[in-house]
Amino acid sequence: MTQNQLIGVWKLVTSEFKDDEGNRTEFYGTKATGLLIYTEQGYFSAHLNLPNPPDPAEQFAVFLGPLTDEQKSYLKPLANYVSYGGRYELQPDKVINYGDFFSNPTVSGAQPRFFEFKDNRLILSGAFTFPTKTIRFYVIWEKA
Repeated sequence: MTQNQLIGVWKLVTSEFKDDEGNRTEFYGTKATGLLIYTEQGYFSAHLNLPNPPDPAEQFAVFLGPLTDEQKSYLKPLANYVSYGGRYELQPDKVINYGDFFSNPTVSGAQPRFFEFKDNRLILSGAFTFPTKTIRFYVIWEKA
């Protein structure tokens, strides 16, 4: 992939969690909207409006079964507006977003995302690994 494919403004299409057993749930919720911007100068900015953000404990319970109160305490609900931005680094199979600012205080540092281009869409993905399973997330953007 060349940097030119990534450069520009992208609109959020959908987002989801999936596992190898076929379980699926919305990542940001069905009414989420957002913009993702990558510049030639090596900067990015992501902005998401989440009118009715899903409860992360309910989302992970789809994959892991009922969670304990302690497990739920680590899963903070998303705000109605999420943003982060900073520099990015392009590697052959992934883009690493180095956030200079995060609206979510529980997120920091490098955010690696695998990427794929399909038609006019950018698919960014990653995974959460638990002792019993891996849950993959996909965020699908369309060139604006």
